[in-house]
Amino acid sequence: MAYKLFVSSPSDVETERDAVRRIVERVNAEHPEPVFDLVRWEDVYYTAESSFQDQIAKPSACELVVCVFWKRLG
Repeated sequence: MAYKLFVSSPSDVETERDAVRRIVERVNAEHPEPVFDLVRWEDVYYTAESSFQDQIAKPSACELVVCVFWKRLG
């Protein structure tokens, strides 16, 4: 079973967000089964059936939460 890793960050830390993805990919490649299942809102297709926020995975549904901030906090 892979641990769900929720990553939350504003757009001004895109480089750091991509670094998290690369690290997760590297760790997962070193193990026979994935260790982490990366959850990022920008990786999912959302529909118009409900509000955008309602469709984003809840951090509370994940085992780990990583928040990356720099200048923007909202």
